[in-house]
Parts: sequence; C-alpha cells; structure tokens
Amino acid sequence: MEATRRWAKDGIVANAVMPGGIMTNLQRHLPKEVTDSWIEAEKAGTGAVAMKTPAQGAATTLVAAVAPEFANVGGRYLEDCNEAHTVANNAPADDHRGVREWALHRRGNAAVGHLTRHAGHPGRGPRLTMTK
Repeated sequence: MEATRRWAKDGIVANAVMPGGIMTNLQRHLPKEVTDSWIEAEKAGTGAVAMKTPAQGAATTLVAAVAPEFANVGGRYLEDCNEAHTVANNAPADDHRGVREWALHRRGNAAVGHLTRHAGHPGRGPRLTMTK
C-alpha cells in the first residue's frame, strides 16, 4: 500500500480491510426485490457474497488494528479476519474474493490514490454516485 511505502520509515504502516457485505439499515434504500434476491441466493448457497452482521463485519477491522501479526506490518489486504489471497488481474470479473495483483503494486496504488483524491471533484476525476 502506498501509505506504508511512504511512511514506514516513520513507524506508520497501513493495511486495507474488506469488511464484506454488512446487513444494516442502509439496505432500506434498495428495492425490496434486490434484498430478497440476496437472501434467496444465500439460502440456496449461490450468493456471491454472504451478508454479515455489523459485528461480523467489524471483526476484520479489529484484527487489522490489534492482532500481533499486523502490529508493525503494512501493505496487506485483509478479508474475513485473514490476509486475503492474491487474485490474477485476468481473473473473471465475478471473482470478488481476494485482492487483484495490480492493487499490490506501486503503479496500481498510485492510480487508486489518484482516483480517491479526485473523486467527486468536478473536472478532476470521476464522480462516484450510486445508481439504481
């Protein structure tokens, strides 16, 4: 991760976490048929992502913050309370587990950093919006 590369010499490290799909009151803004389809897919075992409770979603963040194995280690991507495996850049688009190779390299991090810094600023980058 770019933050670790820049500031590790100052004792600052950073890791990224994917809490997963968290079932909260935010889903009340989605059409009922969308949330119903998630529930049915999860019951059938065909859902791409199992929905978690808020406590389950927070667990990965807590691991990154307090687990001894990450105390002085940065540049890692965690999901489901573990370091995520690397996914090939050319993996199918519906493979949502793990972290893409490009995200672990400096050039990929710089691109993500640029998008993040300029998101929502007219004329300086993409505007991130939620669509139906």
